[in-house]
Amino acid sequence: MDHKIFHSSFVTCFVTRGKKDPNLGGLFVTCAEKKTRAADNLYVVTKPSGNRYYVARFMQKGKSIQRSIGRADAMTLRQAKAKVAQLMEDAREGALEKTRGQRIPLFRDCVQQAMEDIERVKQWRNPRSAAQWRASLENDAFPSLGTKPIDQITRDDVLAILRPLWLAKTESARRLQQRLSAVFDWSIVKGYRQDNPAAWKSNL
Repeated sequence: MDHKIFHSSFVTCFVTRGKKDPNLGGLFVTCAEKKTRAADNLYVVTKPSGNRYYVARFMQKGKSIQRSIGRADAMTLRQAKAKVAQLMEDAREGALEKTRGQRIPLFRDCVQQAMEDIERVKQWRNPRSAAQWRASLENDAFPSLGTKPIDQITRDDVLAILRPLWLAKTESARRLQQRLSAVFDWSIVKGYRQDNPAAWKSNL
């Protein structure tokens, strides 16, 4: 069956030749994703599965930059705006271009770097919150994920950590999953990987 794809500023659609329709001119149109503006340089992309992602889009040095910054159900609009601001700052400083062609960092190194941005976005008033995040990741995730490049960690790797903990300490497992997801979201913003293997709805 013949098909083609067309794009607009808000929707990407697959057009398939099918049964004649006076309104469609013999075409069936199925939208693959929908993009809606959430704020300056920030959009929400809804996939066919129903999953929603924040996407940053802006111009830098005459080039259009578009990056996914994480799931829309995993952060507030304020947090998403803060990530966009950080991404634009990185672009101005040339940090985004530096990630291209350089060695992908290990998970443990990403955690150390990500925590600085996560603390700034969440604006914790109690310093114990950051300490708990670090301890949870270091104790439960580092033994198996610490020395792996961030882009090589799979959903199965994440499940191998969460499953045993889920049976013994359900709440601790839930918090660890959220913390892992935040680190992987950060790695997406930095351009180290394209997906989040710890995303609850779309993966686990």
